[in-house]
Amino acid sequence: MIFKYDCDILTDGADALVHSFMYKYELIITSIFNKGVDGVQLINAGKSSNTINSLTPIIVLTSDENISEMFDIERLPDFVIKKEPESVTTISNILKEIEVSTDSNIRYRFLSVEDDKFIQKCVTLWLKKHEDIEMDIASSLEDLNSYLENDYDLIVSDNLLGDGQAIDVIHKIQGSALKDKPILIYTGTVEKVDLKIHGDAGNLQGVLAKPFEMNSFLKILKSIKHRS
Repeated sequence: MIFKYDCDILTDGADALVHSFMYKYELIITSIFNKGVDGVQLINAGKSSNTINSLTPIIVLTSDENISEMFDIERLPDFVIKKEPESVTTISNILKEIEVSTDSNIRYRFLSVEDDKFIQKCVTLWLKKHEDIEMDIASSLEDLNSYLENDYDLIVSDNLLGDGQAIDVIHKIQGSALKDKPILIYTGTVEKVDLKIHGDAGNLQGVLAKPFEMNSFLKILKSIKHRS
């Protein structure tokens, strides 16, 4: 049988955990019982973080299909496959489905309005794991002038900036090429964001409470891109 996929085969769960944090995979396959780190620990570690593979589908191979009680509801494996000769065919079909549903030509571009240098650095480091996402950073309301004629899938703004607020960002882009672009606000004080005022001023998609997982933002970005 000829496989067109590259495959890392690891016999130690601890090694697998390290690889899952270092290398991007299209699919991860594990059993429940592994040396070093078992399958439950491996899945929990991946799905509860913002790591490079935290959105990667996971298959659990098991002789017992009734394993759901071993996992938290938000960290269930994507597929549970019983160990049998037909498992290879099942896995092959899953890989084909993933290949069809993933369009590597789609690129996502967003503008971040953020004056906190530490947050800028954290987001930039996270984006290095996602080659299909591009980001520009406006570090102030004044700096936003440099990006008003660009094209973005989404504009993301902190609610409180050194020289203004998110509502000022929304007002400013209304007279530019960005006037109809979706806007997302994030803040540590959700109750201070008047959704009606902000929504009337621009194309507000919602408000994220800090801190939030970057993968939650990624899902929103991709959802908005595919709706447009």
